[in-house]
Amino acid sequence: MYRKLTIPNDVFFEQIQVYLSAGKSVSFFVKGHSMRPFIYEGDKVTVKAIPIAELKNGMIALAHADQGYVLHRVVGIRPDSISLAGDGNLSQVELIENTKLMGVVQKAFRGDIELSVCTNSSRVKGLMWYYVRPIRRIFKKIKK
Repeated sequence: MYRKLTIPNDVFFEQIQVYLSAGKSVSFFVKGHSMRPFIYEGDKVTVKAIPIAELKNGMIALAHADQGYVLHRVVGIRPDSISLAGDGNLSQVELIENTKLMGVVQKAFRGDIELSVCTNSSRVKGLMWYYVRPIRRIFKKIKK
């Protein structure tokens, strides 16, 4: 049985960074809606640090962006920076320095069900979802 505890993000993620830097995996429950429709608020993710050379487009990364800590999809990799975007966001993209990458999602669960968010096909689906953002924006305007 889990006990819900609320602590400031900075304190929480500083501790997460300590564990990830030590080569350990860390699990936590997602807060926010920026990764819908693939990850929902309340889903549990397990994150592990990886070498930057192993990072691939489409992976879901935990990073320290300018506006705070984000769990977003990798949509661009450059020699010194990474572009991240939330699956639920229609326009925002964060550009972070490689050193701000904390880790990538290794597993995700909705209750007892493991979500398929770490496979090659799920990475491709996530990137396709990112690339159809302009069409998604149009549908959102029509829906209103």
